[in-house]
Amino acid sequence: MLNLIKPIALGAVLALSAPAAFAKDVRFLIKPSGGSLPLFVLQAKAADFLPKGTNIVFKADAKGKEDIVKALKTKSVDYTPMFHGMGAMLHSKGMKHLKLAGIHAWGGVAILSKTSIAPGDWTALKGTMGLITPGIKTPPHKTAMAAMMVQGVNPKADLMFAGSTPGNAFAQMKSADNAPDFVVMAEPQLSHGLIKMKKGNWPTQYHVFADTVRSVSHFGMPLSGLWIVGEQEDAAAIVAGFDKAVDYMFDPANRVEVAAIISQGFTDAFGKNAPPKVFENMLERGLLRMDFKSAAAMEAKMRMVWAKGGMSPSRDIIWHGNDFKIPGQPFLVSQMLPRHVGISLAYGDQLGLTKKTQIATIRIREWAHKPMFLQLQKMRKAEAAVLQAYLVDDWKTVDTLLQEMAAIRLESSRIQIECIKRTQKMFDPVDVEKIRKFMEENADIAAAFGGL
Repeated sequence: MLNLIKPIALGAVLALSAPAAFAKDVRFLIKPSGGSLPLFVLQAKAADFLPKGTNIVFKADAKGKEDIVKALKTKSVDYTPMFHGMGAMLHSKGMKHLKLAGIHAWGGVAILSKTSIAPGDWTALKGTMGLITPGIKTPPHKTAMAAMMVQGVNPKADLMFAGSTPGNAFAQMKSADNAPDFVVMAEPQLSHGLIKMKKGNWPTQYHVFADTVRSVSHFGMPLSGLWIVGEQEDAAAIVAGFDKAVDYMFDPANRVEVAAIISQGFTDAFGKNAPPKVFENMLERGLLRMDFKSAAAMEAKMRMVWAKGGMSPSRDIIWHGNDFKIPGQPFLVSQMLPRHVGISLAYGDQLGLTKKTQIATIRIREWAHKPMFLQLQKMRKAEAAVLQAYLVDDWKTVDTLLQEMAAIRLESSRIQIECIKRTQKMFDPVDVEKIRKFMEENADIAAAFGGL
């Protein structure tokens, strides 16, 4: 769930108590990917999740990147789920009207292998040939390559692969003579393919070899984002409703209902016949997981990811509408990681850090994420409470909260120290010197990471 804590003044109370003043169509640009699936739930449950009179409509005829860019540039849509990297690139190139509202830390990408290759036997992938859907340099490709590297497989030297559409991949998979050894595929196409394989009794059978996201990180990877296109007066309500739709979609109690909703939505929007069983299997399999986080809370992480891709979009890319933040006092995850860990994450390739160090960086961050995020949640709650106490001149409570915030910062520093101890044990010593030299020569970049 997004953190929806924000200051409430008298005017806001009156606004919240009044009936919704707008009734309008809200236009989403969508494509047949995992990031669009909660939107079908939002559309079907609009009466429960959105202000009265809100009608969700879809523009689903974008055939490729050019169509998507045109729709966003001309503002023919109001919102869109989109790969965060693409949105950051477009914003950096001049589309300043794009605002990132939230990020999915999600799963949903897996490697399917021939049944002759045992699940999790990464060494067996060496010398094989495979397909990457929906193509090279897409999120499934990036997650698969990261998983292989972590598991000791060099995707550039140990195996061969090519990009493919899901349809072409299915055609090759059911071939008796030309079937690939493995296929990287995302939900819901993955579940659809396994059902097609079973019904068609393909001569070559496949099974799930590995969840690529869990192979890298147990808490998911940020891939799809919810973007606001231009100024939208209803943004706070739409983003909050979308957050509720995500929670509703992944509640096991709603599985059958949600599968029917998505199946009908998929058919109506894309003209694709995807029976409810596909989506029931998808949800039951558990590969696809979406933890929708506010963009403000994820900004530090996203900036490290964008930096690796050579992008540094301006601060106005982040939408803060549903997030409380004391000006000048951000408390983000980047400030809780030691600087050399953050720099290794963001600039590891540029600095030529060893594979050992880069894998250690990922593992240290994975270990630190849970306690760090807990401290972040505590701090956000305390900061919001400080403002509420200030508004009513409750100085005793303000003083108590300031002491709590000091304790949170102390615990955060202890987490940082533990990270430093782990880097001393796990990083290549030569890489530590490279990072220290980089920090000395690039003080402004190092300062941006905060921390120790």
